[in-house]
Amino acid sequence: MVRIISLLVCLVLFTGGGLGAKELNLVKDSSFLAQDSPWQAIGADEAGQFSGDGWDGPGCGRLWRGERGEAFWIQEIQQLEPSARYRLTGYVRVEKPASAYLGLEITGEDGAPAYRGALMQVDPADGWVPLEHVFPGAEAAGFKLLAGGAFSGQMLWDAIELKRVETEAEAIARRLQALWDEHGRVYTGLIIDARGLRMQRGMSPRIYARDGREVYGTANISADALAEKGMAGYSRSLDEAVLHPLLSVSPEFPYTLGLVLPALEVVGPTRTSVIISNEGADQIERWTRVYDFLSEGRVIFVIE
Repeated sequence: MVRIISLLVCLVLFTGGGLGAKELNLVKDSSFLAQDSPWQAIGADEAGQFSGDGWDGPGCGRLWRGERGEAFWIQEIQQLEPSARYRLTGYVRVEKPASAYLGLEITGEDGAPAYRGALMQVDPADGWVPLEHVFPGAEAAGFKLLAGGAFSGQMLWDAIELKRVETEAEAIARRLQALWDEHGRVYTGLIIDARGLRMQRGMSPRIYARDGREVYGTANISADALAEKGMAGYSRSLDEAVLHPLLSVSPEFPYTLGLVLPALEVVGPTRTSVIISNEGADQIERWTRVYDFLSEGRVIFVIE
């Protein structure tokens, strides 16, 4: 567990926000329910909280225009990490056909604004309509969130969220940590120590239990893994095998822990397959129920 925790700490420092950062909604008062709301309206004849059936609660934000034109809810947003990605989501409902926009106004250091967001034509018959936009962070002098559009009559907004998108490394770390907490460890691959048995490299090595069970063969590995990695890797030393990149769950998260088992005998006319103990086969069966490293072809043979 120390190893995963160490990697998680490094990941927190690298991302600058930690694994929980993805949970934080950067939009304040996302459903327009606060008494002292940070939202400001521009372009609307009327604007305020609407007590009624919101998308996910008892209320939402209301804009109203007597004639068709543009109106928006606006909220200042804190700085975004330039190296991160973000997902902006929200729900809109209209009284008349309208053009709805949900996005950011990004003011550069030179004062020039740029816009990133989602624009959609919506109709009253659609009810609550989701809008979503995923975009990279940026270095800027300021960020403003815009929720509005071109319309007449009533436009309602609710459940507006801006969250940092979870990276692949964070997703893997979260999954491994949950498995480790439940099972005590997570093996990411299998290492068979066949030194001293004159095992040969082969295109289709197999692993059998002493009782005759086929523990690993072409039936255990996925077609994609077979095409990408082949059936197995080979190493000349155990020290080298435990750090083999084939055992890493992802290049984005280099955690490895190989289940090391000794080969008892080499079999087959080409001497490319091995027999292991029944107890070893049982261990493989147990740990692949936690994380199926065999289907991903994460198998290393240590040979001379």
